[in-house]
Amino acid sequence: MLQLMLRAFTRTEILIRYMIGGGLGAITQFTTLYILHELLNTNATLSSAIGFSLAVIVNYTFQYHLTFKSDGAHRIQFSRFTLVALTGLAINTSIFWTFHELFGLYYLLAQVGATGIVFGFNYLMNFYYTFQHK
Repeated sequence: MLQLMLRAFTRTEILIRYMIGGGLGAITQFTTLYILHELLNTNATLSSAIGFSLAVIVNYTFQYHLTFKSDGAHRIQFSRFTLVALTGLAINTSIFWTFHELFGLYYLLAQVGATGIVFGFNYLMNFYYTFQHK
């Protein structure tokens, strides 16, 4: 029973740290999106994809060192993280494009929706696949 409670506490702690790292990634993505689209007049969907890509670097560094406290080889874990991130990028871009281009939703609101959906996918994949927690 105690082991079950400790495992639940550990997973909650990991989720909280993951949310903090994800928040930093989201700030990176939204800032990049805003600067590229509003200030540099770059296409909104392209700006979103570039922001997402920069957020991957911020996110990997945080998740590797602080969330999962990993000591695994970067070549393996970054490769896995990148695979998950690229899948997340495809999901993010598809959702963003659908909300913004197809339905005409304001681009920052479209990004909020896409970010929320991709967050859940990325967390589960990174927890069970990238950093292999049981």
